[in-house]
Amino acid sequence: MLRSKHGDNYLVLNLSEKRYDLTKLNPKILDVGWPELHAPPLDKVCTICKAQEAWLNSDPQHVVVIHCRGGKGRIGVVISSYMHFTNVSASADQALDRFAMKKFYDDKLSALMQPSQKRYVHFLSGLLSGTVKMNASPLFLHFVILHGTPNFDSGGACRPFLKLYQAMQPMYTSGIYNVGPENQSRIYIAIEPAQLLKGDIMVSVVALPLLPVITPGKVKTSSS
Repeated sequence: MLRSKHGDNYLVLNLSEKRYDLTKLNPKILDVGWPELHAPPLDKVCTICKAQEAWLNSDPQHVVVIHCRGGKGRIGVVISSYMHFTNVSASADQALDRFAMKKFYDDKLSALMQPSQKRYVHFLSGLLSGTVKMNASPLFLHFVILHGTPNFDSGGACRPFLKLYQAMQPMYTSGIYNVGPENQSRIYIAIEPAQLLKGDIMVSVVALPLLPVITPGKVKTSSS
């Protein structure tokens, strides 16, 4: 259908895992995916935006097709980032296209994006406008403070631990914290030793199920 309508004038952006069957369908495909429910590295977002702009500006017949399996959050990242990216040099002729993209984003995608994905889009917007400056120097992370804890049971206790990722690669896993209801307002998770981090960082907090409480008592056994 794409070939019959657009010929060879379409570029496929694959936001999912690499698929060789898509390459057979159209050799003009860019594999620029990242894990679902995660925010992409900022340099990858810039690469995607530049590729779209270069392709669309090279011929008025060119179109871009976004392919993504799973949730639509990654599509929302690409479309909203591209709107910010082209806002820097948008012409009057692109006004209707931008209006259509914004309506599609607001109606279909915005509610499906993760908070971290929306935050990275705001980072990109700030970088493009000059309101956000990136710190290229590495920094040590010594501890993480959680304000409020999830209430998984009626007692208000939980067993969280923390994972650190740099450039999507695991860097550190903390010990497990046993948090009682008396400490629900704030938790300090120490990073020991402190981690030297730079670039795109993800902090994941995981809560383990509570351990059963065993009280002393008689145990009845059977020989059968």
